[in-house]
Amino acid sequence: PLFDLPQVALPARYQSLTLFPIQLEDEPLGVLFLRFEETRKLREEDEFALVTIANATGIALRNANLVKSLRAQSSRSWFAHAEAEKQLQALRRFADYFDSSADGIIVMTVAGNVLFCNPSACQICGQNEESLRDRNFATLLSPDGQTRFKRVRQSLAKTDYPRNVDLPLRTPQGERRILSVSFSSVRQEHDSVMVSLRDVTEARTLARELTKTKEFLQRVIDSSVDAIVSADLKGRVLLFNPAAERTYGYQAADVVGRMNVRDLYPGRTAATIMRAIRSDDFGGSGVVQGFDTELLGKNGTTIPVRLSASLIRHRGRPIGSVGVFKDLRAEQTIAKRLAATERDLEVQEKKAFVAELAGAAAHELNQPLTAVMGYADMIARSIEGESRLKRATDHIVAETERMAEIVRKIGKLTRYESKAYVGETKIIDIERSVDSEPPVTGR
Repeated sequence: PLFDLPQVALPARYQSLTLFPIQLEDEPLGVLFLRFEETRKLREEDEFALVTIANATGIALRNANLVKSLRAQSSRSWFAHAEAEKQLQALRRFADYFDSSADGIIVMTVAGNVLFCNPSACQICGQNEESLRDRNFATLLSPDGQTRFKRVRQSLAKTDYPRNVDLPLRTPQGERRILSVSFSSVRQEHDSVMVSLRDVTEARTLARELTKTKEFLQRVIDSSVDAIVSADLKGRVLLFNPAAERTYGYQAADVVGRMNVRDLYPGRTAATIMRAIRSDDFGGSGVVQGFDTELLGKNGTTIPVRLSASLIRHRGRPIGSVGVFKDLRAEQTIAKRLAATERDLEVQEKKAFVAELAGAAAHELNQPLTAVMGYADMIARSIEGESRLKRATDHIVAETERMAEIVRKIGKLTRYESKAYVGETKIIDIERSVDSEPPVTGR
């Protein structure tokens, strides 16, 4: 292939060929071809001249390559400079963002050494820029925060960048702060990590207080002896406390989010209660107090309760309702027993009154009756024969004895039995009231 070009480019009569290497500092750069029509030996001066031409050609080729390389390098340098200017303009915009960002931004090594920090990071950490730069990020944290940061560093070493990690920090003034920290890689900087800081101390404190309040309210609800049920505006049950479980017979897991509040009342009772809540007749609009109604238990039985309920509002708009139910079954059972006891007591009081009255009447009536019977008997004995006076005296004695028998029965009254007299008037039935076995009183 080396001789293809000369053979094609030159006439065939040039049969002789002489080659001179073109080289510079022992580095071959090419070959100088000389063609002759006839074979002959070059003279010494011709050979020297041709070697000089070959060497000069080598120098020229090197210079040409240098110029070409310089031109290419200059072109690359110009493009690199233009690209650098473009990136610099973009970075100026990001630098302004970093400086004005409300979140703290720190650039650090994977080992935790701080390389860069913005003003917000200095403010959050309670440090100035000089004291914050070139120190290890772990030294800013409290002991428990340092323990967590060790796990973060292990993740960073695996190119795993955690987000929203809570790290407690102790400022030079001794103030404890909670930082929400997110980590990300820095482009084209394999050993650098960008750290975004946000002071969430107040938010975390508020969250803990809300958690405590929620847990306390949950304990209050769970400890209530009255059933508490809450539902949204669509009737979906959201709250069903243990007392409600005991009252209805359902488990909370079977009711919350699964049953509609209408299923917990018989008929259209739920609609009636909602109308009562929205009216002003039971404690004010949106509230009902002391409303006696009935619930529908799991086994289908109705449960008498006393309801206090209200609408749940958010920013003035109703979003649901809550009801507190007092189970009246035990109270009604006690009321029935009390009524029966009162009736029994009333009967006993009547019996005692009748017995006392009968005893007093018998005592007071016996003396005059005895006197009347004695004098009537004396008169009857003093009259001889049959006469109107004799018959009248005998009649007085007979009626007095009958009256004495009535008084004796009155003295034996043990209970209170009555019978109709005139119209709706009732009087004591003496015959039934002196029976030996009183009727059994139902309880």
